[in-house]
Amino acid sequence: MCMNLMGPGEIKQRINANLSRQRIYQLTQHPSFPKPLAELAMGDVWDGDDVEEWIREHRPAPAAHSVGAGSSSSNDGPAGIGVTR
Repeated sequence: MCMNLMGPGEIKQRINANLSRQRIYQLTQHPSFPKPLAELAMGDVWDGDDVEEWIREHRPAPAAHSVGAGSSSSNDGPAGIGVTR
């Protein structure tokens, strides 16, 4: 059986490569984020399937609309964890 594992780098690439390491850390510390499978010296490791499910639930795909007219493209948080503007 092959496990799909993700560390912070893989999570960053999967969610948004432009997010900072600090923002990825904030997201992974949120109570809604899956708990890591292991806490290693090199960093935490998560079950990739759990992370993918969390992304589907908390990080909906951006709507197809132009940036401008009152929209903000910098809200990088999951539902309920975004930046208030």
